[in-house]
Amino acid sequence: MKLLTLAFFALIAFSSIALAETSMPSGTKIGTMVVNTGMLNQDIPPAGRPRKVISEITIMLTAGGQYEYVIGTSTIRFSGDGVDPSTLQIFNDLAKATVIQGIQMGYTPCTLNCTGATVAKVWAESCIERTGTGLDTRFVTVNPALFSWRNFSACGTPASPVVTQINMADPGCQAVIR
Repeated sequence: MKLLTLAFFALIAFSSIALAETSMPSGTKIGTMVVNTGMLNQDIPPAGRPRKVISEITIMLTAGGQYEYVIGTSTIRFSGDGVDPSTLQIFNDLAKATVIQGIQMGYTPCTLNCTGATVAKVWAESCIERTGTGLDTRFVTVNPALFSWRNFSACGTPASPVVTQINMADPGCQAVIR
């Protein structure tokens, strides 16, 4: 039985300005954590709820003293019953769960005041190929030099932060313009 291979070479294409900003995250690797999206989507009825997604995340400290996160595309795995999420939903959910866990682990600060809330950045390889289905879905990097990013605002308490995606840039598999 053949497995259908789906290639997702671009989720969203942006202007050359956005492409120039998505070459690679920079900073010093200070550690890793494993993130599980099981905390998300609990308000969706079980029959329509997406599978849990698990990934290793690299924690980076930038020269400016900010913590940023990099999703380990090749480490993404799935567990449990549920609907197979789209590629975009997988990365959006992983990014949001990463910021929540980063706050709970003390990397990203979280203020009670949601005006001028903290901004956290999550990176992921942009030029990838999705293979398999269900629990056997995997991602393979096609071009390791291309990254997308998502910025999030965060406020509330570390135990129950309010995390909202602000914006993103994703060059897909287009060449980086310098």
